Amino acid sequence: MALGMGSFKDVARVIKWPLWLIATGAFVYFVFMAAATCKAETIDQMMQTEIGQPAEPVTWRWAHDTYFPADDKLAHFGLYFAGATIFHEIGDNNDGTTLLSLSMLAVLWEVKDALWPWETYGPAGGDGFSTWDLIYSVGGAGLALLIQ
Repeated sequence: MALGMGSFKDVARVIKWPLWLIATGAFVYFVFMAAATCKAETIDQMMQTEIGQPAEPVTWRWAHDTYFPADDKLAHFGLYFAGATIFHEIGDNNDGTTLLSLSMLAVLWEVKDALWPWETYGPAGGDGFSTWDLIYSVGGAGLALLIQ
């Protein structure tokens, strides 16, 4: 017997909250891991630069990653899945606006990763602009909105 759209949505409603809890747990885990590995001298260096002046010349970096769903990719997927679910649940039922907003946030996050190296800025930095991170982020938001 083939699954109809109604039964797919029923299954999606059942698995939505466990997925949301897993995504929230992943977010908390990564925040605590970032806080635990953050170096005090990195924070001091960030605070001592003049406002609007980069600590060093800014260079664009591309991430050299793959499509393999490692911790970073799963975090992107899970956090954007949770974000889309939260936006949908708090009353913004315009899924197109939610997906566009989260997609723009994902692009801005990747630009931040490209311009702020993690070697200098610690957990606040990134390993470069990652197209795969962007795909996982938008995919997580899209799947959350699809099963709403």
